[in-house]
Parts: sequence; C-alpha cells; structure tokens
Amino acid sequence: MKQERSKRTHELVLDAAAVEFAAHGYLGANVQRVAEHTGLTKGAVYGHFGSKDALAQALIAHLEASVERLVAQVQKDQSPAAGLPAVREAALLLADELTSDVRSGAALRLTVEQALSRTQEPPAFAALRAFIESALQRAEHDSGQRLPTSLLAEFVLILLVGAYFIAPTAREGLSESVRSLWDILLAPASSRLSTWAAEA
Repeated sequence: MKQERSKRTHELVLDAAAVEFAAHGYLGANVQRVAEHTGLTKGAVYGHFGSKDALAQALIAHLEASVERLVAQVQKDQSPAAGLPAVREAALLLADELTSDVRSGAALRLTVEQALSRTQEPPAFAALRAFIESALQRAEHDSGQRLPTSLLAEFVLILLVGAYFIAPTAREGLSESVRSLWDILLAPASSRLSTWAAEA
C-alpha cells in the first residue's frame, strides 16, 4: 500500500513538473510551483526527485522511451518499414504523442534547450533520425534510386519541432498542422525525388 501510494505521488510530481517545464522551460521552471500544484511540500518533491535537473532528466527519458516505442510500432505496422509512408506514420504518431502527453511535450522543449548548449545530438532526435534514414535507405535500395536521406531526416525533425513551437499554447491542432504540412510539402515527393535522383 505504501509503495503504491509512493508510486502515485511520483507520477503526480512528474505530471506537475511537465506542466511547469512546458510553460517556463528549464531556467524558468520553479520546483516550489511544482510542489504547489501537487499539494506537497518542496521537501517532499525533492524526496522523489533529488533536484530540478533530476525532474528534467526523467521527462527527457520519457520522450526517449516514447520515440523508441513509436518507432517499434511503425516497424511492426509496416513490414518492411520503408520509404516516406513509414516516415509519415512515425511523424504523425509522434505529433499525436506531443499533443496528448504533457510529459512528452515538456520533454521536447527541454530536449531542444539542452541541444542548444551541447554539441552532441540528443538521444531522442538521434533515434528518430536513425529510423528515418534507415526507412529511406531501404526504399532507396528497393527503388534503385539515390535519395537525399540525410536531408529528408533533417526536414522531418525540423517539421516536428517547428510545428510544436509555433502551435497554440495548448498545442491544439499540432497533429493536424504536421499532417497538413507533410501533405503539402511531401505528397508529390515521389516525383520530386525521382527528378532529384536523376539530376544528382
């Protein structure tokens, strides 16, 4: 019973921290406000997470796990997971996740902030990039055409991150924005990529 109550409190703190980080970023986030949102003391919050950084890292780890899970889902849904259809599915699943899960949304903001101060690509971005490049390379192999896999992987990351940060505060419409932007820019991609490959 005590362990179950502790786990519920742990999750409550993490959700409150996600709201705080999503609204204020790492530097602006305040652990006291997290405590107030949960009805706990600041000391009780630190009893579950030893520091503000530990809270942030727990959220970032949540996003990393979400990306791994979504990639695995796409690979299961599409066998082989190849080409733009697989990449599109992954992008839309992640957009849905960022809309519906405050922890993932907060973690994206934290991940971007962290990336600005470090030279190494964050693991969540690296995992997504690796999946995109792998899916496109498989399509490249099947079609016999050379595709701009690295450039397209970069584009998908820019699309997701950019759409998130220009979405309304509640991130409403994020999934629709990503879907619309994708269809406008990449719906005719097959013909454009064929032309690119021929000219390369």
